[in-house]
Amino acid sequence: MRYFGGVGLGIRPIYDIRFLKGIHHLVMQQSPAGLSGRLGDFTVRYAGPARPRGHRIIVEDADGMPASGYRTAHGRALHPELVIGNKSHLRAAMAGLLRQYAAALRLG
Repeated sequence: MRYFGGVGLGIRPIYDIRFLKGIHHLVMQQSPAGLSGRLGDFTVRYAGPARPRGHRIIVEDADGMPASGYRTAHGRALHPELVIGNKSHLRAAMAGLLRQYAAALRLG
Protein backbone atom coordinates (compact mmCIF):
# COMPACT_ATOMS: atom_id res chain seq x y z
CA MET A 1 0.00 0.00 0.00
CA ARG A 2 1.39 3.39 -0.94
CA TYR A 3 1.03 6.38 1.32
CA PHE A 4 1.11 10.08 0.71
CA GLY A 5 1.73 12.93 3.07
CA GLY A 6 4.69 13.85 5.19
CA VAL A 7 5.69 13.61 8.78
CA GLY A 8 3.76 16.67 9.87
CA LEU A 9 0.87 16.20 7.43
CA GLY A 10 -0.40 12.88 8.73
CA ILE A 11 -0.01 9.72 6.73
CA ARG A 12 -3.11 8.38 5.00
CA PRO A 13 -3.57 5.76 2.30
CA ILE A 14 -4.05 6.98 -1.27
CA TYR A 15 -7.33 5.11 -1.68
CA ASP A 16 -10.23 5.38 0.68
CA ILE A 17 -12.05 2.14 1.48
CA ARG A 18 -15.42 3.90 1.28
CA PHE A 19 -14.95 4.36 -2.47
CA LEU A 20 -13.96 0.73 -3.06
CA LYS A 21 -17.19 -0.58 -1.52
CA GLY A 22 -19.01 -0.59 -4.87
CA ILE A 23 -16.51 -2.95 -6.50
CA HIS A 24 -17.76 -6.55 -6.26
CA HIS A 25 -19.81 -6.04 -3.14
CA LEU A 26 -22.69 -8.22 -2.11
CA VAL A 27 -26.16 -6.77 -1.77
CA MET A 28 -28.24 -8.68 0.76
CA GLN A 29 -31.87 -7.80 1.29
CA GLN A 30 -34.72 -9.11 3.38
CA SER A 31 -37.96 -9.47 1.45
CA PRO A 32 -41.33 -10.93 2.47
CA ALA A 33 -40.41 -14.09 0.55
CA GLY A 34 -37.11 -14.49 2.45
CA LEU A 35 -33.47 -13.45 2.39
CA SER A 36 -31.81 -12.91 -0.99
CA GLY A 37 -28.52 -11.54 -2.25
CA ARG A 38 -26.98 -10.41 -5.53
CA LEU A 39 -23.49 -10.31 -6.94
CA GLY A 40 -23.09 -9.48 -10.61
CA ASP A 41 -25.54 -11.55 -12.66
CA PHE A 42 -26.16 -14.07 -9.88
CA THR A 43 -28.92 -14.05 -7.30
CA VAL A 44 -28.96 -16.31 -4.28
CA ARG A 45 -32.12 -16.82 -2.27
CA TYR A 46 -33.32 -18.73 0.73
CA ALA A 47 -35.61 -21.46 -0.61
CA GLY A 48 -37.09 -22.65 2.68
CA PRO A 49 -36.53 -25.65 4.87
CA ALA A 50 -35.07 -28.83 3.40
CA ARG A 51 -36.49 -32.26 4.11
CA PRO A 52 -35.83 -34.03 6.46
CA ARG A 53 -33.78 -31.21 8.02
CA GLY A 54 -31.71 -28.18 7.07
CA HIS A 55 -32.25 -25.05 5.00
CA ARG A 56 -32.03 -24.73 1.19
CA ILE A 57 -30.15 -22.00 -0.67
CA ILE A 58 -30.48 -21.67 -4.46
CA VAL A 59 -28.29 -19.69 -6.89
CA GLU A 60 -29.97 -18.31 -10.01
CA ASP A 61 -28.40 -16.68 -13.05
CA ALA A 62 -29.64 -13.56 -14.84
CA ASP A 63 -32.46 -15.54 -16.51
CA GLY A 64 -33.94 -16.58 -13.16
CA MET A 65 -33.10 -20.24 -13.74
CA PRO A 66 -30.85 -22.30 -11.43
CA ALA A 67 -27.22 -21.55 -12.28
CA SER A 68 -26.07 -24.94 -13.55
CA GLY A 69 -23.08 -25.66 -15.79
CA TYR A 70 -20.54 -23.56 -13.90
CA ARG A 71 -17.14 -24.82 -12.80
CA THR A 72 -14.34 -23.46 -10.67
CA ALA A 73 -10.97 -22.62 -12.20
CA HIS A 74 -9.80 -26.06 -10.98
CA GLY A 75 -12.58 -27.81 -12.89
CA ARG A 76 -14.83 -28.71 -9.95
CA ALA A 77 -18.54 -28.48 -10.82
CA LEU A 78 -20.64 -26.04 -8.80
CA HIS A 79 -24.13 -27.07 -7.77
CA PRO A 80 -26.83 -24.38 -7.70
CA GLU A 81 -28.42 -25.75 -4.52
CA LEU A 82 -26.87 -25.91 -1.07
CA VAL A 83 -28.33 -27.30 2.15
CA ILE A 84 -27.03 -25.94 5.44
CA GLY A 85 -27.86 -27.24 8.88
CA ASN A 86 -27.92 -24.07 10.94
CA LYS A 87 -30.03 -21.09 9.88
CA SER A 88 -27.75 -18.69 11.75
CA HIS A 89 -25.04 -19.47 9.15
CA LEU A 90 -27.36 -18.49 6.29
CA ARG A 91 -25.80 -15.11 5.37
CA ALA A 92 -22.24 -16.44 5.44
CA ALA A 93 -23.17 -19.48 3.32
CA MET A 94 -25.02 -17.29 0.81
CA ALA A 95 -22.07 -14.91 0.52
CA GLY A 96 -19.61 -17.75 0.05
CA LEU A 97 -21.76 -19.38 -2.62
CA LEU A 98 -22.17 -16.10 -4.51
CA ARG A 99 -18.42 -15.50 -4.47
CA GLN A 100 -17.78 -18.99 -5.84
CA TYR A 101 -20.20 -18.38 -8.72
CA ALA A 102 -18.83 -14.91 -9.45
CA ALA A 103 -15.37 -16.44 -9.95
CA ALA A 104 -16.64 -19.50 -11.87
CA LEU A 105 -16.49 -20.35 -15.56
CA ARG A 106 -19.49 -21.44 -17.63
CA LEU A 107 -18.47 -24.65 -19.36
CA GLY A 108 -21.83 -26.13 -20.22
